[in-house]
Amino acid sequence: MFRELRDISDPAELRAAARAAGVPEELVDRALADPALRDRVFAEHQGALDAGVNGIPALVVPGYAPVTGAIPLDVLRRAFAEVVDSREART
Repeated sequence: MFRELRDISDPAELRAAARAAGVPEELVDRALADPALRDRVFAEHQGALDAGVNGIPALVVPGYAPVTGAIPLDVLRRAFAEVVDSREART
């Protein structure tokens, strides 16, 4: 989806991506045929939007704004260190 800009909302593209990842096609077919799973996906997406997630990838740490997008590893390490330090200071 991200590297090749493939539209995984297209069932054929989703099947091809799943096949390439070794996921049995019958699982994809069952998932696509199950309206409860579709509803779950949309509910989880709405929950993410409600939590402030507006990009992919997203990292959610309770009590902090979501971090979205491709973040360099050193920046993530500094952010985690700050979270840990601030939580330790509270205790």
